[in-house]
This record gives sequence, C-alpha cells and structure tokens, in this order.
Amino acid sequence: MRIEVEDFFIASYKVEASAKKYGGSVSNSDARADHNNKRSGTVTIRVPDKHFDAVLAELSLLGEIKSRNTGGDDVTEENVDLKSVVRNYEVHEERLLKMYENATNVEEMMRIENQLANVRENIERMEGRVRYLDNKVELSTITAHPSEQPPVVKEWVLLKSI
Repeated sequence: MRIEVEDFFIASYKVEASAKKYGGSVSNSDARADHNNKRSGTVTIRVPDKHFDAVLAELSLLGEIKSRNTGGDDVTEENVDLKSVVRNYEVHEERLLKMYENATNVEEMMRIENQLANVRENIERMEGRVRYLDNKVELSTITAHPSEQPPVVKEWVLLKSI
C-alpha cells in the first residue's frame, strides 16, 4: 500500500503502533530521504489474519492512498501433504526403533542408527516447514510505503513591459 503522508516518521510510527495494537509485530522497516529532503520508506508488519481488514482501515487514514494491492497464497494443500508425509516418516521411525532394539550385532545397529538419523532429519525439516506454513496462515503481511508529499514550489515570474 503506497500512502502519501504529511510526515513520514509519524506515519511510520502509526503503522508500527497499529500492528502492535492488534497483536502483530514489525518485521522490517527502512527510511530514506531524496535530494529534496522528501522522506519515504517501507514498513512491513505481520498481524493476526482476523485483524487484517481493521489494520488496513487504520492505515488508510494516514494519508492519501496512491495504490493498494492485496493477494494471498493458499498453502492448505501443501500443509496437509507435509503433515501426511511427517506421519509416514514417524511410523517408519517407530519401525526402525523396534528393529534397533532387536539388532543382534554392532554392524546392524550402526546401519539402523544411520537410517534413524536420516528419518529424524527429514521429520524435523518437514515439521519446520509445517510451522512456517501455519505461521503464514495465522499472520498476514502488510507492507506500507509511506512517503511525504512533494514540496509545493511556487515560481515567481517578473514580466517586463516594453
């Protein structure tokens, strides 16, 4: 969302305050000034999905909205698939643990331990991805680009009369 504001730093503060008010947080922020000392920047916030519309409404009051773009990613299918794969790996892990308990020599135990390590690594990697996707569903990302209005320049022209 691109917003033209009177004061960049006040607008940035209000974006951050809005996120915190609704249980969110700031994930990224930057500021800069151009050669005319016009300040602008970006504030990226993460807010609970249920407060997405309320936060957008508050941000709309900061100044003149120059552009707004919303979109979403449906991660449901990937999330369900990953959880299914994790369950399968956990079943495989249980079988390997039983095999390990029944192993009769060191060589067999070492082979099973290597397989267990690989299975555990896959489970942890996929559980991390599931947590990431769950977080992505629970929190919405809003990126605000406040920028100050360009200064009004008045030119005075003297006309010469002949």
